[in-house]
Amino acid sequence: MPHRRMAQQQHHIAPPFEHEIPAPLWFRVAEMPAGASYSRHRHHWGEFVYSFTGLLEVRLEHGHLLAPPHYGIWLPPGVTHEGLNRNGAIHCTLYLSAPLCQALPAYACSLETTPFYHGTA
Repeated sequence: MPHRRMAQQQHHIAPPFEHEIPAPLWFRVAEMPAGASYSRHRHHWGEFVYSFTGLLEVRLEHGHLLAPPHYGIWLPPGVTHEGLNRNGAIHCTLYLSAPLCQALPAYACSLETTPFYHGTA
């Protein structure tokens, strides 16, 4: 009997905030099951997403960014993006109001984090 690969279940997750974040600086942790995605969206606040486990993928209008553990993805205000992952992942997101983003890059990018962020020395 031939071996058949089972189709991966898709989980579509709504972004947690639609119109505003609860405070100028907001932190949250979430678990994404395998095959999960956040729908294509944009917002007027910045977002830094960091992977504790698994590989996060962010699809942009003109490319993709990846975040394995100990890397993060910076998304400045107004950037259209979609979050994806093929395997399960645990990630945290730091949301920053637009005024707090002025000293940060004006473009989406992957960033290597330091031990301060991931709790190891």
